Amino acid sequence: MVEFIETKTALEFMESIGATNLNIQQGDKKIPYVGFNNTSKTTAMLSSKVTAVTAHNIRELQVSWVEGTNDNGKYVKGYLLHRAGTPAEILSTFSVADMATI
Repeated sequence: MVEFIETKTALEFMESIGATNLNIQQGDKKIPYVGFNNTSKTTAMLSSKVTAVTAHNIRELQVSWVEGTNDNGKYVKGYLLHRAGTPAEILSTFSVADMATI
């Protein structure tokens, strides 16, 4: 399970690290990532659901610190640029109180 903490809008995050722009880059391993132009050269993983960052979608994007094991069993730790989350659809609910009715 991957835990998302310290979530900020992409613009708030950029302001907090002193970055005025970002680039989606591709490294040696051919995996796209985000590079920010601040003095620390901060980088972030890129959600597979984000293919571009534009003036039209920047307000829908967030940056979170993520840490944990992903669905592929790989341990991840670092910043992640992703779409703003939406509440999950609840498919089923169980409560221990339900056992009292049986």
